[in-house]
Amino acid sequence: MSYDEVVSEIMGRTRFGNRPGVEVSAELLKKLGNPEKKLRIIHVAGTNGKGSVCSYISYTLMATGHRTGLFTSPHILDYCERIRVDGQEISEDEVVTLYKQIDALGGSPTMFDISFIMAILYFVKMDCEFAVIETGLGGRLDSTNGISTIPEVCVITSISKDHTELLGDTIESIAAEKAGIIKPGCGVVLGKMPDRAREVILKHCRQIGVRTAVGVDVSFSDTFEEKNHATAGLAVEMVGVDLEEYERISRRFRGVPGRLDVISEDPVFILDGAHNPGAAKELLRALKQLYEDKEFVFLIGALHGHDAAGVIKQLLPKAKHFFTVSINDPRAYTAKELYDMVTKAAGEEKATACDSLDEALLKLKEDAKATGSVAVACGSFYLVGEIFDEI
Repeated sequence: MSYDEVVSEIMGRTRFGNRPGVEVSAELLKKLGNPEKKLRIIHVAGTNGKGSVCSYISYTLMATGHRTGLFTSPHILDYCERIRVDGQEISEDEVVTLYKQIDALGGSPTMFDISFIMAILYFVKMDCEFAVIETGLGGRLDSTNGISTIPEVCVITSISKDHTELLGDTIESIAAEKAGIIKPGCGVVLGKMPDRAREVILKHCRQIGVRTAVGVDVSFSDTFEEKNHATAGLAVEMVGVDLEEYERISRRFRGVPGRLDVISEDPVFILDGAHNPGAAKELLRALKQLYEDKEFVFLIGALHGHDAAGVIKQLLPKAKHFFTVSINDPRAYTAKELYDMVTKAAGEEKATACDSLDEALLKLKEDAKATGSVAVACGSFYLVGEIFDEI
């Protein structure tokens, strides 16, 4: 099989299987001899900020001489982005080889099951010391929670409502699901989150006996990225990196593609993967800090399972106009569905539904230039990926 055929096969698998991912991955890892036991694992869950925190942690560990694997999702342009060692993406040939090894084990693993097992096999093959693992959904039942070893550190970055159909419709229930990655004897780092969510997680920590649990000391007025930076700093400190060294190293970090990513200046055009109300709130706060006298025109694309109406509501206070588009994914809201959400919240004059991404980008930039606004595309990392691919 070619690389393209393998990726098509992986991405064509169902997103959710008949059994929880934690059971499927645990079974596959056992068949493989539990290779994850050779790795020092830092496991990261949370509603928002997981990708940034994982990136800060892996960059710092790499810069301090530790061979480090990084597993994140989704990818923006190419499947290989999901699996990296010391900043370098897995090769296409390795994806083909490892997929064949996993496929030979049988069963019906999902796309995410396969991707996670592939990452573990690759990290061991590449003699990694650390593996920084980002969860998919939740934590307790997530594929990444099928590991048989106790992580060195478990990080929960933030808690807010997202995927309520799977994780529960209260902050407390979502916190309990995220806390499911925490194992007896590990270290725990908690990002900034509501007190009631923190208490649920700390109660779980007390019940099972964690090694130590710490929380970031930042105010709610600090930016989302400052909170992520502080959270990652506590995590690397737990594995022996001096905080002063972390501050020195992390200043060189250039950020995560698709997060407040300025891709043009005339007009100013920003891509951000904000896909739930909490992330949208932080995005708007950052935009107002960067462009305090400006209004914004937004291009929105989103997937079912995310609170797209909540994202729109958060952006409305500074939104001059919304352009809506359907992402090329079977889970996507149609442009008309998103248009209806905007008009329900703000009226028909605030929204334009577009038939294609080309049309949406053209109208977005024309409107931004004509009104002196800043153009922003958000709602999903899948939309960000399509725009990167387009430009």
